[in-house]
Amino acid sequence: MISAVALEQVQVGDAIPTISKVVRREDVKAYADASGDQNPLHQDDAFARSVGFPGIIAHGMFTMAHVVKAVTDWIGDPGALRSVDVQFRAFMADPFATIRTIYEHLGLELEPEAEQRMRDFLDANPQDKHGVHTYSFGETGLDEGALRERARRYQEYFDVPSESLG
Repeated sequence: MISAVALEQVQVGDAIPTISKVVRREDVKAYADASGDQNPLHQDDAFARSVGFPGIIAHGMFTMAHVVKAVTDWIGDPGALRSVDVQFRAFMADPFATIRTIYEHLGLELEPEAEQRMRDFLDANPQDKHGVHTYSFGETGLDEGALRERARRYQEYFDVPSESLG
């Protein structure tokens, strides 16, 4: 059990408790079924290995849901965390700009030492450390038009541009 802390008490550099979450294959499958994201990267070990992963991986938003749950458990008041606005595209393009935006939104300063620790972690864990991840949307077997229509309202509401699925 995590001990709650008031959000106002959180300071840059505070240690966040270590939390682990065991994600079972059945959890990933249930999320895929609920979300409609049947990408083989999340369900087919052979496919996941063929694109550089050791096996299937969980969906990004499934993972984000667990991160948000851990944060709200830690601060003790789910109402204190009003939104989490991170677009993976932006984070992957410039992780430190995204992190700075989050810190600024929370009224916190990203201390140089904290940023350096993050940079050191990224240097030690480069994106393609376990192989290159490449696949095409066509390999998913999903209908592009149906997928785009399904995402349309979300994209309009949150001003998320469509990405090339090529």
